[in-house]
Amino acid sequence: MTPFERAEETIRRCRALARCSEDPNATTRTFLSAPMREVHALVSEWMQHAGMTVEIDAAGNLRGVYSADRTAGSRRLVIGSHLDTVPNAGAFDGIQYLMYRGLTPAIVQVVADEELNPLLGDEAELVDLEDSGGDPIVVDASAVAAYREQLARVSGELERFCRSRGLAHARVVSSATFQSLIATCRQAGLLDVHA
Repeated sequence: MTPFERAEETIRRCRALARCSEDPNATTRTFLSAPMREVHALVSEWMQHAGMTVEIDAAGNLRGVYSADRTAGSRRLVIGSHLDTVPNAGAFDGIQYLMYRGLTPAIVQVVADEELNPLLGDEAELVDLEDSGGDPIVVDASAVAAYREQLARVSGELERFCRSRGLAHARVVSSATFQSLIATCRQAGLLDVHA
């Protein structure tokens, strides 16, 4: 999935969550309500598809865990959020609400190694049979360079957007070690680790 396809999927999911509401004219989802159970079902499915082990605990919290090597001294990164809403919310109100409450939202852009360094041993030819009847699209070193420029542009736009809105931003690689992830997030001012 390309970064743009992931962005479209994110918007689609936000809108799907917004439809799970007690109010047909706005998003209102109180804790333990029927729409909250609908959201738990949707998000559970997405989390399981992403490889997480999912459960709803005794307090009604949806929990997802990526299994990891639990060797002595290993640490766990916990990210928390909420799926209930304030009354009359919108599909994209989360960041504004957090800022209104005096909290500091952060954006972490996660990219895969393959996105940063697409592997291309030789020239690859893709044939678009649907639209143009077989016109070849050649992916060579210059196409990869153009892709990297586009990725840098999109990443720069995201970082500028975050800065203009007072949001913290960091870009991490999905294969990064836990220690590297924590260091990157600390350097970007996204978290403060307490012993």
